[in-house]
Amino acid sequence: MKRLLLVLALVALLGIPANAAILNQFVTYDGPIHVGGFPSVGGGEDELIDESRAEWCDGGVQGAFDADDVFFGWIATSDINASGVPSKDIGAFQQLAIAYAGMLTGQGSGAGGTFVAGDVASVVPVPAANACSLQSLLHADITNVAGLTAKSVAVVIGTEKGTSEGGTSPQNFDQLTAAAEMAEFNSNNTFGDTWAWEATLGQVSSADFWEIAIDVFAPPAFDARERAGFTMQSHAYGPTAWLPVDVANLSAGVVTTHDAVLASANVFSPSNDAPWDFKDNSTMVVNPIPEPGSLLIWFVMIGIGLALSLRTRTAKS
Repeated sequence: MKRLLLVLALVALLGIPANAAILNQFVTYDGPIHVGGFPSVGGGEDELIDESRAEWCDGGVQGAFDADDVFFGWIATSDINASGVPSKDIGAFQQLAIAYAGMLTGQGSGAGGTFVAGDVASVVPVPAANACSLQSLLHADITNVAGLTAKSVAVVIGTEKGTSEGGTSPQNFDQLTAAAEMAEFNSNNTFGDTWAWEATLGQVSSADFWEIAIDVFAPPAFDARERAGFTMQSHAYGPTAWLPVDVANLSAGVVTTHDAVLASANVFSPSNDAPWDFKDNSTMVVNPIPEPGSLLIWFVMIGIGLALSLRTRTAKS
């Protein structure tokens, strides 16, 4: 019996992703794959409900949206609708955020249309846009471990060591510039919080995309919709696989699947929310499961434990 309990303890350690990060403490790891709808959420998918801020980096200094412009900012996740579980708020001293930077690479015009955003690094940037890349904006605490590549567009960052309730929220950073607020994501910021890297998202597969469909462009009035599909490039969640999640690609008029999607987002001009140009309310969706290799180890260890237990019982009889 002791051997069986020991094996089961080892199984628990091997089969459950590490809890050092924030996101994996809230998602369900239950699958199953779900593809369908336009767009829809179902199966074992987990929704991240958030509010975000964005800054417009006018790369060409043209006063209108165009290629080489960059949008950067943060997404603050307030609660998670995990599969089959009532909506759960992130803990009082825990925060989960996504820092992002995307360059407009074509389509549309300064007055409207649908823009396509891409990673900053793989497009030859003008100086202003280069300063708005993830590598430039984020603290070395994050960039040194995030494994950023030319295809990276977003970084998941979490903290569970906030010094005060609500103090960890990016909405309370209160810096003079958007770039200064991005730099607050580090291991010992102004609040004494400990932010750490959790995952890196990129536009890696041919299906990955990020688009901004502008409905109103009459500064300061601005209204747009966002959709995106990303590949999980790396993460700190232990043996985890990411089942495909579907999302509607507005410009292409098709439904595609990805490791993580921005299923819906409405972007609009903020009111009295300096230093940011825009804010939005959005929903990101993921569908993680234990990596198949870890499941195999799990079943093998269970089998060994049962065999040892039966052998012990037989010997005693």
